[in-house]
Amino acid sequence: MHSLPADARRFDDGREVWYGGQRVANLAEHPVLGRCVANRAAELALHDDPAYRHLFWVETEYAEHHCVVLHPPQSSAELVRYRQALEVALDRVGGGVADRFHYSWGSGIGLFFHTLGLAQGSMASHVERGYADNLARFLKHCQTHHISLSSAFSEAKGDRSKPPWEQEQYLQVVAERDDGLVLRGVRRISTGAAYADELWVNTNPDLWRAGLPSERAAELGRLLFIFATPLNVPGLKIICRPSEVTTQHRFDFPLSWYDEIDAMIVFDDVLVPWERVFSYRDVDFLRAYMGTGTGVAEYAHCICAASKAELVLGAAYQLARANGDLRNPAVMSLIAELVMYLETLKACIRSAEVEPESRLPTMVIPNRVQLDVAVNFASANYFQMLKILRDLGGGSVTTNQSLDDLDNPEIGGYVERVFAGTTSGRARLALLNLIEDLSASLFSARKEQYVTFSLGPPIAKKMALINEYDFAAVAEKVQRVLDES
Repeated sequence: MHSLPADARRFDDGREVWYGGQRVANLAEHPVLGRCVANRAAELALHDDPAYRHLFWVETEYAEHHCVVLHPPQSSAELVRYRQALEVALDRVGGGVADRFHYSWGSGIGLFFHTLGLAQGSMASHVERGYADNLARFLKHCQTHHISLSSAFSEAKGDRSKPPWEQEQYLQVVAERDDGLVLRGVRRISTGAAYADELWVNTNPDLWRAGLPSERAAELGRLLFIFATPLNVPGLKIICRPSEVTTQHRFDFPLSWYDEIDAMIVFDDVLVPWERVFSYRDVDFLRAYMGTGTGVAEYAHCICAASKAELVLGAAYQLARANGDLRNPAVMSLIAELVMYLETLKACIRSAEVEPESRLPTMVIPNRVQLDVAVNFASANYFQMLKILRDLGGGSVTTNQSLDDLDNPEIGGYVERVFAGTTSGRARLALLNLIEDLSASLFSARKEQYVTFSLGPPIAKKMALINEYDFAAVAEKVQRVLDES
């Protein structure tokens, strides 16, 4: 059983969690989800580490302090502070490659901030007073109780030839009551839902991509909502996907060990009280909400992508050193490419921080053009980085032995000698395990897919950049040359 701080036990609160076809009675004692809860406890512990308190705690007028992830940034310096906190969480708890949903503005918190900004800014006239008050109270609730907020997205698409409003399993309101809305349906993906505090849920973007007919908006209002709910409410089922870790040795799965375990969320007539509803049947507000990225979500995505890129570069360099290839020009040329990928991505992130934008009255967001360049660059080049790492590792990456083999007194000596290079066999085997987990495992394939599609398909990310970019200056430059000639 994992030793946990008292508040980590709050996840055993009667929520209905399923793993491997079995109802989970105790999260902390579960062989897989117990790891996740222990990792979450380690995240909490960072707040009280004297070395990091200045990054993780923010003072408020109504709470002694709250986590930096729950603080809408007000300046370039506060953006940098958030990035540094997320980087610490990634390196200290997430193996450098997990996305640490509690700290990532790419989770429900980023969507909440976006909603809060719209409700108090350009879309204020569309927000009923009750919904605006709900948002303000929910912010205070999250900050006071140190809430981790996952989001439930991706509808259960059946016959894809049918539009969203004809899909039977799409999440929708089935009843309006005096005490709230009753919802039924399924959401396919929610990161870390088994051990989050609350769930953020909004209308799926598929509705807008399919071209919701304006004349049917009133009829289809059952699909138009934004709300949050605790995860232990009656009728809500959390069905976790399996982990790829097959042993209890982190040595064999150094990165998959930190898998945050996504889950399917089933709403079986779940009641959401009106005080947790933030928008309902408001077509204009929902269109604005879906129309642009949050900015903060893209920022967190790029920070996580840079952490992954650092791990790829570091693994490639360590492998070259272990193989005695540090003077091999062909090998070092490939590593130079990795350096260029990483440093270009980091430069875009830093540039976006230096010139933030005040599009929302509640917070600043990083410069959108620089951020969109970083998002597209990370998405386009992460696969290439992994390919270089695979090329450097060769067949050795996927033909490793286990820790049990290495520690066996009868055969361990053979394993040690076979894997020895300029380092011990144990050290080189550990490195090869990490490279496999990073570049050639099911976990790595999921992360690669995440980098590529988590903010939408690649074409959507490119169009976001095109829509933000001001072409006037470059067009004028070309015209000036043409005029002079």
